[in-house]
Amino acid sequence: MLVKELKDVISKYRKEEKDKIIIELYKRIPKSKKEDYDIDNYILNIKQK
Repeated sequence: MLVKELKDVISKYRKEEKDKIIIELYKRIPKSKKEDYDIDNYILNIKQK
């Protein structure tokens, strides 16, 4: 799926559904990748990005 397609699909979801997707995706990311990409920091400081 391309990013544009993803945006179109998730635009139709409610906040609760988006939260569920984010949590499930986060759980599926291996710890090493979370560290490599500094995912936790990105989530904590999203407004600064």
